[in-house]
Amino acid sequence: MGIVQCLSSQAVPFFMVVSGFFIGNKLFLNNNTSSIWKSVKSWLLLYFAWAVLWLPYLSITYIDKYPDASTGYVALMLVRRILFAGQGVYWYLLVLAETAIILSIFIKFKKLTWFYVIGALGLILGLLFDANVTTLGLGKLNSIVYTIFSWSNNVFMKGIPYVAIGLLFSKYYGKIKIKNWLLIAIYFTVTIGMIFLYCIGMNRWLCFYLIQAVCLFMIAIQFTHERFRQSTVVMCRNLSTAIYFLHTIFIYGVIDPALGIDSPVLLKFCCAVLGSCIIYFVVNQSQIRPFKWLLNVK
Repeated sequence: MGIVQCLSSQAVPFFMVVSGFFIGNKLFLNNNTSSIWKSVKSWLLLYFAWAVLWLPYLSITYIDKYPDASTGYVALMLVRRILFAGQGVYWYLLVLAETAIILSIFIKFKKLTWFYVIGALGLILGLLFDANVTTLGLGKLNSIVYTIFSWSNNVFMKGIPYVAIGLLFSKYYGKIKIKNWLLIAIYFTVTIGMIFLYCIGMNRWLCFYLIQAVCLFMIAIQFTHERFRQSTVVMCRNLSTAIYFLHTIFIYGVIDPALGIDSPVLLKFCCAVLGSCIIYFVVNQSQIRPFKWLLNVK
């Protein structure tokens, strides 16, 4: 659990910041939103394809969770999960698409500043939600958010805030120059601080993952493609998407049934990554287009 809270939690903001950066590159380069809408269509198609594939597993999960509930209630829970909360790790795609749609609307009406304002507000509310702060009416707000989305990983608390940060990096890229050694020092200082908070039981305040993600991102953008072979960059990108789409299949469908839910985390990690990589190479060599599309392999 400590690994998840102190290290893995930075994955969400990092993904969204990177996505916002690339959206910004398209937006500020082409000065229109047509490319954004094309991406939205692609993300939503992929999301719903995977949601349908997981629907049998998800249905069984809800039926087991609510054994006395009516069919209609279970159906409503499935709709809420797929359309609002997001299915599994694929919620990234849903929230990213929703954020891009909202961004396009603000751009159309020339109100991009308000997108940043909403992002800042959503970031604060998201951190308070995760810390379970209930004072000053936040308890009621948190209940509403939970009823609709079931968690803070939603468009207003994770999508807009972090994509907005990526947009700002895209817009002012080149003007922000911080030495890598300083970024690395900040990253490790924050990480050590997170571990300390975890060790003393203050888990609710493990909310510095944004700083970790921003530091990693700023280190990454200082490396250019010219330092790596294009084929290497493409393969790493494809492996990344394959692992993203497949790792939970190996965890929930293979490792947990075979070795148990309480099997070592490192073992789960290695098996999931290795299995995902094997599937990727098989799919890539077979050149079966539907499978390549499902894994978003280029």
